[in-house]
Amino acid sequence: MEPVSQRDAEAAAESWERGSGLSLGDRLCLALAQRLDMPVLTADRAWGESERIEQLRR
Repeated sequence: MEPVSQRDAEAAAESWERGSGLSLGDRLCLALAQRLDMPVLTADRAWGESERIEQLRR
């Protein structure tokens, strides 16, 4: 468990895009992973693919 910081909340808000399919919770997870410099594991294709995001199903 890791608390959401103000920095995480601001990053999540700034990453909002209409029609992206990412909820506030999704964007907070991505912001937290960025702050902690950790990879993100997901089965949600809406999260896309990048160095940090690893899709669990293809």
